[in-house]
Amino acid sequence: MLYRILLYEFLVQDKLLIFVLTFKNSIKNKYYNKFIILLLFFYRWQILKAANVACDRIR
Repeated sequence: MLYRILLYEFLVQDKLLIFVLTFKNSIKNKYYNKFIILLLFFYRWQILKAANVACDRIR
């Protein structure tokens, strides 16, 4: 349950960040934006993995 809530929060945050990045620099720095988005997703994935392990330990 906690894991699902965390996942939902991170997905919402990512969508907001992506929207802001793409809206701000819609034409220029396309590759830079994609790189940032990939980094963000990787970072979030690491956090989610850690959260999953923590939830398993609580159970």
